[in-house]
Amino acid sequence: MKRILMVIMLVGIFGLGGCIKPYNVPEFVTVGSEETAFVIPLIGENKENQVKFESVKYVEQMKVASKRIAIPHIWRSTGRFQWMGTWDDAVAVYKVKRTPLSREWLQNPAQGTSNNDDSFKFESADSVTFYVGGTLQALVEEKSSAKFFYYYRETGLGKIADRDIRPYMAKILVREFGRMSTEGCRLNKGDVFEIAENEAIKHFKQFGVTITSFGMQGDLTYENRDIQNQINTKAQMELSAKIAIESQKKKVVEAETAKKEALIKEQQSIEIAEKTKEKRLIQEQMDIEIEKKQLEKIKIQNAKDKETADKNLYIAQQQQKVLATTKDLVALEIEKIRANAELEKARRWNGVIPTLVPENAKVMMGLDKTINILDMTK
Repeated sequence: MKRILMVIMLVGIFGLGGCIKPYNVPEFVTVGSEETAFVIPLIGENKENQVKFESVKYVEQMKVASKRIAIPHIWRSTGRFQWMGTWDDAVAVYKVKRTPLSREWLQNPAQGTSNNDDSFKFESADSVTFYVGGTLQALVEEKSSAKFFYYYRETGLGKIADRDIRPYMAKILVREFGRMSTEGCRLNKGDVFEIAENEAIKHFKQFGVTITSFGMQGDLTYENRDIQNQINTKAQMELSAKIAIESQKKKVVEAETAKKEALIKEQQSIEIAEKTKEKRLIQEQMDIEIEKKQLEKIKIQNAKDKETADKNLYIAQQQQKVLATTKDLVALEIEKIRANAELEKARRWNGVIPTLVPENAKVMMGLDKTINILDMTK
């Protein structure tokens, strides 16, 4: 009985578990820095919306800038019970890689991008077959990503380059080289590749592919060995002649350079001598000016010294005159004093000659001429 109850419980548990709708697991898509993403609805509302998908404008509107896109899910029932069904994506996220592409289409598989002989083969107007390698650089620009996705969907740029661009280039090269002789092909190969580049750039631009460059890799190689040997011999002769011409040009250039350098050195020597002479003349002129100034100073000083000497002489002469006048005045004064003394003596004399001459009588008698007249009044 217990076993039966346990079986019933287990059946109930598993039965209930089977009735639960599956969990809607979140789903995200990461977009790289060199990728452009487009979110396209997988379920259209009507026929009109389905038609709009077939336009570049519609694809441009589906472009998103997010770097992490959440994928919405829609429940799709597959049975009569609610748990019978699956969560389907409501949108699809497509990514266009914008990483620049480089291709080398060469004859040697060990050197080119692929393991095949991808060189371009042509035939000239005179039926000479030759081949040459080519290189390509291209990318998908952000502004052209919607156009690229519209035309190529999930096809990568590398596959487009090998499947579409290379054959288009080859067709143009065959057309242009086929119009020329063997010699014309050799001389104009650069122009032919430029024509192919310009036409391819214009053509693939309308499909969202930007070709940045297309050029020749290596030189023209002729399928016929004899022709190739002749071309090689001619090329070697032309190269030797070119080397000889370049060597001669180099010698001429070196000789001209040496001549110019000698002239420059000579001119520099002349300029240095002229500058030295000019400096010497300037220095001599400066010395003369300095000497003139010194002589002028000496002359001025001499004039000042003479003026001072003249002034001193004049002063001395005036002093001599004053001294002489003073002496005359003193002598006159002395004579005057002496005369007054004689007069006073005469006035006081009573006519008697004393027998004894007093001490001060010398003055009275005129015996002492140096006595001060004031002494006589005492």
